[in-house]
Amino acid sequence: RTPPEAEAPWLSNLDPFGIGELFGRVQKAWLQEPAELAGQSLRLAAEMQRLNTWMAGRWLGMFSPDPIPSRPEDDRFSDPVWRELPAFDALKEYYLLLSHWLNDVVYATPGLPENDKADAAFWLRQWLNAQAPSNYFLSNPVALRRCMESGGMSALNGVQNFLRDLAAGDIQMVDPGVTITT
Repeated sequence: RTPPEAEAPWLSNLDPFGIGELFGRVQKAWLQEPAELAGQSLRLAAEMQRLNTWMAGRWLGMFSPDPIPSRPEDDRFSDPVWRELPAFDALKEYYLLLSHWLNDVVYATPGLPENDKADAAFWLRQWLNAQAPSNYFLSNPVALRRCMESGGMSALNGVQNFLRDLAAGDIQMVDPGVTITT
């Protein structure tokens, strides 16, 4: 059989790290164990039902500890506003449930070598972290509050930074005019 990169060399440029192939192996491993996959799916369904029940109580004004706590090193949701406003609390909890479940499922993949599990978990975390509600203006109550408090200046500054990055053709993590010394 001809390797895919020999058939279409441009394909290797689209996925230089082989992430698609790696997740293809994860998927194939799970599809070879349908009973275990069903068990993992049932576990997610049960956790979703538990979270739905908790959220219903939350919307009715009943307060209880978060059913899916953030990991200690994860400070993205540390501002109290994530807990005070039910809609954002729900968004955070569903995100945490799904991201923890997906991570657990990757590590539980039957028959997959440990190094593939670790690699897949790494790439999954990158994607999940990028999808966190804290990364998006409209789903981040801290950013929305800051916008209100600054009279919209924080949002304007964000748009200006985006336009500067767009003009530079690169996402700049710091102001290009600032010199960093070590």
